Amino acid sequence: MTDNIFKDRFSKKNNNELEAIALNEEIYTDEARLTAVDILISRAHTNDTLLQIHKTLSSQQEKNKTIAQENNSKPFSTTQTDQLPVLHSKRLILMFSLFFSTIFGGALLMYNFKQTGHSKARSLVLLFCILYAFVPVALMSIFNIGTNISIVINVLGGFILTEYFWNSYLGKTFKYHKKDWVKPTLIALAIALPLALFVLYSGGLMPM
Repeated sequence: MTDNIFKDRFSKKNNNELEAIALNEEIYTDEARLTAVDILISRAHTNDTLLQIHKTLSSQQEKNKTIAQENNSKPFSTTQTDQLPVLHSKRLILMFSLFFSTIFGGALLMYNFKQTGHSKARSLVLLFCILYAFVPVALMSIFNIGTNISIVINVLGGFILTEYFWNSYLGKTFKYHKKDWVKPTLIALAIALPLALFVLYSGGLMPM
């Protein structure tokens, strides 16, 4: 059976959940799917589809193992670099939360949880970001605080995402490859700038 970051967590899932993971190649990585099938096989819960998935993924794993050995790397099953997921860094999540909003930082963290198979954590982050978006509005309305408080709120939200959600589900020492920051930044700007212009125009702060 494969020994990786998914094994302990998937061992607690029932057969139906594991089968759903094995069949969903759009959401879960090959390593996660192979781990799910391995656990199902160890429980004597198999069918033709699962066996075919296991054959295909195992074959691909062996090919990668051979390539790693040819490049004087560690074997595939124990390679720490080749098997590391590609995720958005804590720093980028914090920066997105500060310069855009906690929702943008949350979107990056949700992507990370998608890549690592934390579906429940994704839902919790989404719920948190939606509720947290109303915090600045409530504070400014109740206590008549200026808009500068939103910066503090965004920083706090970023720390909650990185220091609570990240550490709780991925761990403080979780190893990964950093994903490029350019594409998400361009997407965030494409969303944030029109919204900012809309707010300025609708508020009468810019000449028509």
